[in-house]
Amino acid sequence: MITVWLLNGLVIVIFLVMAQYVYYDWKLGAAATPSSSRAIRAVIDVLPENAKNIIELGSGWGGMAKAVAQARPDAQVTGIEFALWPYLASKLKAGGLSNLTFLRQDFFKYDLSTADVVLCYMPPEMMERLPPKLKADLKSGAVIISNSADLPGFSAEKSVQLTGFLAEKILVYKVV
Repeated sequence: MITVWLLNGLVIVIFLVMAQYVYYDWKLGAAATPSSSRAIRAVIDVLPENAKNIIELGSGWGGMAKAVAQARPDAQVTGIEFALWPYLASKLKAGGLSNLTFLRQDFFKYDLSTADVVLCYMPPEMMERLPPKLKADLKSGAVIISNSADLPGFSAEKSVQLTGFLAEKILVYKVV
């Protein structure tokens, strides 16, 4: 009897988690999708040496932000995620890194003016909404690094093509 009750409870919890995930996917227009390990390494490789404040927009499950914080202990890394479950998973992943913070909020309402680098891995439809926010907030010389999607209104200074199962490219932009 207790086993049936526990299984039913587990099914309900799984259903609620999945329903909330689908809700945020619909509301935000993008599902939290982890970056590949190849993309994470490539992003770390193109990070400017002098970057002290790195912000990831739509940080999802936190893999990229954590890897960047580990690779760059001299920089403050902030992941911004609105969807509840990916945000909570990110908080658990942070693992006590003193230079890593995750915030649950709408990044369109977050002040990016202190960012040296902004990271993003979003579908093209979401990237089309970003330029006004980035142009309004970012200081001259700030760097934007995109995993896979072009950033309309900006010209990439560098493009790194990644081969493998997923055809990915890392695009590096500089605010002028």
